[in-house]
Amino acid sequence: MADMRNHEVLIRKIIQNYFPYTNIRDGQERIMSAVMDSVSQRRPLLINAETGVGKTVAVLTPLYYLAEREGYRILYTTRTLSQSTQALLEFERISKKCKGNLKAVSLQGRLGLCPMIFLDKRFEGGVKYDEFREICEKLRESTRNDKFRRLDEYSFISEKYGSLDDLKIAKRAVYTTCPFYFGYLTKRSSMINSFLTKRVLYPDIVFEKCLSSTICPYEVLKDASKEATMIVLPYIYIFNPRVRQAFIRGILDLYEKDLEDFVLVVDEAHNLPDYLRDLLSSKISTVTIKRAQNELKNVIIGHKDLQKYAQLEILLENNVYYLSLSYVLKSLENALIDSLEESPQEDSVEISLNSFLRSFFYHLTKDSFFEYNRGTLSDDNLMYDVITYIAYTLSEIGNIIREHLLKMGIRPRSYIGRIGDFLVESLTLERDPATHFFLEKHNNIISLRMNNFNIQILSEILKNFHTSIHMSGTLKPFDSYAINLGIENAIELDVPADFIKRNRIVFYYPKVTTKYENFIRNSEEIIEGLKRSLMSILSNLNANTIVLFPSYEWMTRILDEEFLTFLDKNLYGKYFIENKDTPVRQIQKNLAAFRSLKDVGAVFFGVFGGRISEGVDFPHEELRSLVIVGLPYPKPDAPQKALYNYYKARYGEENAWHLAFEVPMIRKVLQAIGRLVRDEKDYGIAIILDSRAK
Repeated sequence: MADMRNHEVLIRKIIQNYFPYTNIRDGQERIMSAVMDSVSQRRPLLINAETGVGKTVAVLTPLYYLAEREGYRILYTTRTLSQSTQALLEFERISKKCKGNLKAVSLQGRLGLCPMIFLDKRFEGGVKYDEFREICEKLRESTRNDKFRRLDEYSFISEKYGSLDDLKIAKRAVYTTCPFYFGYLTKRSSMINSFLTKRVLYPDIVFEKCLSSTICPYEVLKDASKEATMIVLPYIYIFNPRVRQAFIRGILDLYEKDLEDFVLVVDEAHNLPDYLRDLLSSKISTVTIKRAQNELKNVIIGHKDLQKYAQLEILLENNVYYLSLSYVLKSLENALIDSLEESPQEDSVEISLNSFLRSFFYHLTKDSFFEYNRGTLSDDNLMYDVITYIAYTLSEIGNIIREHLLKMGIRPRSYIGRIGDFLVESLTLERDPATHFFLEKHNNIISLRMNNFNIQILSEILKNFHTSIHMSGTLKPFDSYAINLGIENAIELDVPADFIKRNRIVFYYPKVTTKYENFIRNSEEIIEGLKRSLMSILSNLNANTIVLFPSYEWMTRILDEEFLTFLDKNLYGKYFIENKDTPVRQIQKNLAAFRSLKDVGAVFFGVFGGRISEGVDFPHEELRSLVIVGLPYPKPDAPQKALYNYYKARYGEENAWHLAFEVPMIRKVLQAIGRLVRDEKDYGIAIILDSRAK
C-alpha cells in the first residue's frame, strides 16, 4: 500500500515539474504511470490510445524524468517524418517546463538529408538506398584524397547554391567529390558548437543552416546523436539488421549489448508487423530479367574489361564447363513463363522453390553442357550445386558492375546482381517453414516473390533494450500484436478518449454485405443493394463525406454509369474519385478542392489502402461523415492464404483466422473511423454498410 502511495506521489511530482501543459487529459496520468512501471519492471508496454488523448507527451514526460535521474537514453522510432516532428516538439516543451538540459535530435536517413540529390546526375529520377550509399561512400573517399578537385568543386558549390530554392533549379553534373562533406571536414567544429546550445535539433532547420554553410547535414546530425538523450529515427535504423549495425557501431559507437541502457518507443506501432514483413519480402520478374539482358549487352559486352563476365565457368567433377550469361538469363525467363503456364489462372499462386528451380535447371541443361548425361537431371544435389554457383556468381558480377559504373560516374545499379542476390537469399531461406514463394502476374509481367512470415527474426532485437513501449490508436487486439512480434509478459493499457465517445456516432446497416460467399451466390442483388443504400445516404448528407470501398474492384462495380448519373444530378459535380491510376498530383488537387467545399459538402470516393484512407488529416468541417461500403477483409489470395496456414501451423486454426483476416480488417476500420474526430471540438458520424459489423 505504501509503495502504491509513493508511486502516486511520484507521478504527481512528475506532472507538476515536467508535464508541459496546464491541463492534463483523461488517460494521460494512466499512461505516465504505466511507463514508470514498464521501466522499473523491465516489461514491454502496449498502449492503445485514440487520437486526441495526447499519448506522445504522456510517454515522453516520465521518460524525460527517468533520463535525468537514471541516465536512460531514448530511441523513438517512427514511420513518417510528421510523427518525428511531434516527438521533438513535445520533448522541447518538457525541457522548457523543467528547465532541463537534455538534448534530442531527429536522425533521418542520409538519403533524405543529402543536398547532392539535387546536384549529381546519378541521382536524377530517383535512386535506391543501396545505390545512394555506394555513390556517397565513393564521393566521401574521393573528398578525403583528392585535394585539388575538392577545393575546386567546393568553391563552385559554396558560391552558387546556398538555399533549397537554389538547389531545385541547379544544373546537374557528375561530381568527383562531395563539397558538403569537405565543408563538414573543415568547418564541423564551429557548426557543431553552434548547435550544442540547442535542446532540440530539427532536421529541416539543420538542413537549411548546413546548406547555407556548405556542410553535410547528415554528418552534423550524426555527431549530435552521439550525445543526445533522445534520438528520433525511422524504423529501419532498429529493425533492419545491416542498417542497425551501422547505426549502433558507426554512430553511437556501441554494441548491441549496450542497448540495455536505452528505452525504445515505437510510434504508430500497428504499422510495425506489416513493415517487418515487407523487409522480409523480395522478388524478381520478367522486367528484371529484360533489364539484366540489356545490362549484359550495354555494360558487360560493351566494355572490354568486363567482357570476360559474359561467360560463366562451372567446375563439376574436376571438369570446367562454360555457360553464357545470356543463356542463363534466358533460361530463367523461360522458367518463369513455364511455371505460370503450369499454374491455375490466378493473379497469384503459391509454388515450391524446388519446382521453379527444376524448370530453371531444365532450360539450363536442355541445349547446354549437360547434354552428355540427361540422367543427371534427376539429381537434386547436382541441380542445387549448379544453381547455387550461378546465384553467387551473378551476385558477385553485380558488385563488379556497380563498382565499374561508379568509376564511370554512372548510378551503380545492377539487375544482374539483383537476380543473384534474390537467388542466394531464396536458396538460403528455402528450408525455413516460414518462407513461401509465389508466382504472380500483373499487366503481363510475371514475378517470383519470396515472403518470410516469421517477423520475429527482426523483432528479436526488442529484447536487447531495457524496455520497449509500443503505442498506437489502433493497437488492439493486443494479443495479435504481441504474438506477431514475440512480446511476452507485456503491460497492456487501453486508454479510450471520452470526448470521442461523445462526439462520434457509428451506425451499421444490416441488410447488405460484401461477404464473398454471399456475393458468389447472388452478385447482382448484392451490388444493387449496396448501390441503393449508398444513394440513399448521400442524398441526405450535406457535409464533407468520404466513402471507402474494400477494393478498386468493388468501387468499379458500384460506381457504374447509373451511379455516376445519380452523382451528377444530385451533387452537381461536387465529388471526387481516387482511381487506381490517378496520379498523385491529381489526388492532391482533388483533396484541396474537397477541403474547399467543406461549407457546402462534397464526397470523396476511395479505397482502403489507397492514398486518402491513411495519413491525410481532415480536421473539423473538412470531414464530417464516413461511409464504409463493406468490411475490408484481406483478399484471400495466395499470400494471404499462406499467411493463414503459417499461423494455423504455429498457433492453431481459430487463432489463424483471427490473426490473418480479422485483425487486419479491424485495424483498417478503426483507422478510418479515427479520422472523424481529432480533438474535443471535432465531431462526425460513420456508417458501415455491412451486416457483419454487428
